[in-house]
Amino acid sequence: MNRIVSSLSALILTANCYALSTADRKSPDWDFNNPELGKEWSRLGNTSREDYSLTERGGFLRIKSGGDTLQSSVLSSLVGRPQEHRDFQSSTRFEVSDGATAGMTVYLAASSRYDLCVSDGRIHLRHRVGENSGDKELEAVPTGFIEVKVKGTPEEYKFYYSVDGVKFKEAGCFSASELGGIKPNAYIGLFSEGKGYADFDFFKYREVIPEGSPKLISGNGNPLLDFQFTADPTAVEHEGRLYVYATNDHQQFEEVGRDGKNTYERIKSLVMMSTDDMVNWTYHGNIDVGNVAPWIMASWAPSIVKRKEEDGKTHFYLYFSNSGFGTGVLTATSPVGPWTSPLDKSLVDANTSGLGKCKVPFDPGAVIDPDGTGWLTIGAGNSCIMRLGADMISIDSELKELKAPHHFEANELNYINGTYVYTYNTDWKDRGDWNVGEEVPSICSMSYMTSKTPLDPDSWKYHHHYLKNPGLST
Repeated sequence: MNRIVSSLSALILTANCYALSTADRKSPDWDFNNPELGKEWSRLGNTSREDYSLTERGGFLRIKSGGDTLQSSVLSSLVGRPQEHRDFQSSTRFEVSDGATAGMTVYLAASSRYDLCVSDGRIHLRHRVGENSGDKELEAVPTGFIEVKVKGTPEEYKFYYSVDGVKFKEAGCFSASELGGIKPNAYIGLFSEGKGYADFDFFKYREVIPEGSPKLISGNGNPLLDFQFTADPTAVEHEGRLYVYATNDHQQFEEVGRDGKNTYERIKSLVMMSTDDMVNWTYHGNIDVGNVAPWIMASWAPSIVKRKEEDGKTHFYLYFSNSGFGTGVLTATSPVGPWTSPLDKSLVDANTSGLGKCKVPFDPGAVIDPDGTGWLTIGAGNSCIMRLGADMISIDSELKELKAPHHFEANELNYINGTYVYTYNTDWKDRGDWNVGEEVPSICSMSYMTSKTPLDPDSWKYHHHYLKNPGLST
């Protein structure tokens, strides 16, 4: 079962629901970059094709009001997409013009819906279930864009709003059972009514994996997560479980859509999972690095280490790439957090003195040796190593070059049987200059080096490409 948000055909359930299109679109409909809405969308109520436009304002869905109100038998000018999961979250960003009342709705029928909307410059939480209806006025909001979202569970729909897209306030919640229960024939819709029009900037929808770390339901060992795109894994063993942390590429996917570019700049979170048998995996949610460390530019490619300290607790140190500019660190006393940022900036970045040839100080690889000393490697194109301070969040040595031939990225550091083992990914360049004397590594392969005195650049010995590029013939 593919649990990634998919382009499912709209369910035609009532006489007042009209499919909009049967053709796939070249870019994601949730960004409203196409001249027509795709097959995921349906017109609801008495909405006609003339009631909305995707061309009057580029990159926006404009919904024109048709004059109906909450008390009307039909909610006018409404388009929606089916609710695809029992647990989900959906959001949109919009602005109203010329006195329109507009927002987001959970819509089952004209007489069964929950709304969060802007009307007369104020946020309203409304409901209509049969003959029972209500309109709760919350607070005045500034002119311009408002972002709203709804979280659904089998028990309730909970609404939130934000004037800056960062800090959300809870507007209120409604019972799912009163609406008819969370089921596939509910729609998450965007609407405008009364007069004027509203411009919607995007529509996001994703499944939410319930808290409590449920096991995956696919029954497959691979991929480790079958609902979320991840990359760059690192791992640490703790009390019989292997905890894995990864870049949350899914965050970029949610921001730019299927046809957007994975240029990584939207990724500001890391993913956590664990196993005790290497087959069954438990999802522990995301680390919201952008919230924990608001000074970051991005968060990629983590490296995790742990150490039992004088307070009797095991402390976890999670190093990560702060974009290509530097390397940051988060700390916790549990492998699944809560995580904190002990610094208000990167541990090392492009402004750090002594980088030498290591001009891109990201993609960390860390290890703690048997003496309790921490070590950190970083770099792209050229790499370096440093000894960490006793607190694991400071640098306690000069930065020393690692003479890793044809270095590209993917630094990692281990300590095995009295030896420091450094691994990295080789570049894509021609190997005509190879002079190390060992077998020439394939392009974009994994190689390793070893040393017993890590701060001596000449002590590191290149060995082999232990993981050849599987895409190349041998």
